Amino acid sequence: MPPCAPDGGATKAGERMVADVARGSTRKDSKLKTITHEELLRHNKPDDNWICIDDKVYDVSKWAASHPGGEHLMHNAAGTDASAVFHAFHTKHGSGDRAHNILRYLPHVANMEQRTKSKLETAFHELRERLDSDGLYDTDFRYYHLMALWLASLLLSTVYLVLTAETKLGAIGAAFVFGLFLQQCAFVGH
Repeated sequence: MPPCAPDGGATKAGERMVADVARGSTRKDSKLKTITHEELLRHNKPDDNWICIDDKVYDVSKWAASHPGGEHLMHNAAGTDASAVFHAFHTKHGSGDRAHNILRYLPHVANMEQRTKSKLETAFHELRERLDSDGLYDTDFRYYHLMALWLASLLLSTVYLVLTAETKLGAIGAAFVFGLFLQQCAFVGH
């Protein structure tokens, strides 16, 4: 059962669709119509929710309750071209593979009319591709190891200063280092 429905459960249709995705089975229309942006805008209600991703229009009405980020995200995108948002939040370094697999099994109801992409869309797409190819989305675990060493050194310094402090200034120094340790620990919680 998907963890995303507000009440902790999912609709029966959503459960069936997720099960279909897991099994790799679905129904697809072989002849799809091409629609305009104005027609897409008319499908903007929870029970009639179409979104466009990469010029393909999907009916996510029944699946919206199963979206891991929450049904509200599907409702906010209803009747729009959600390509940029989809790619921004479903990178291949995160949930992208899973999201693309789910897209393959959602009802593909139409294709979007071809349009010229704006300079901004083109530039954003090129930037995202360049950042990805340069490896800037890749995680470098050395940073986390260094952060762990830094936090351990602050904690050990605090313990040492508390145990060896003989003056008020030594106790204040220990408190300062402990405060710095707690402030730096916010990184871990964040």
